Amino acid sequence: MSSDKTQRSMLIELLNLYGFQADSSFLAKVDSAEKNKKVIELKVSGKTLFIDPLVASPTGHVQIYYKWWNGTRA
Repeated sequence: MSSDKTQRSMLIELLNLYGFQADSSFLAKVDSAEKNKKVIELKVSGKTLFIDPLVASPTGHVQIYYKWWNGTRA
């Protein structure tokens, strides 16, 4: 993930806006997912967020999503 402070703070603000109480420890998890090139599941505010480092994308690109469905989707 980018080391740009504005971009990192915007991510936290956006998550908080949608009811996910995230802080700097969340950013450390994002960095870890990218470094290890592995998807991380993380409980935030009682919901599971997925941090996907998008290994096929340029370095530093991650996708963070809330999986509200159960099982696979077609």
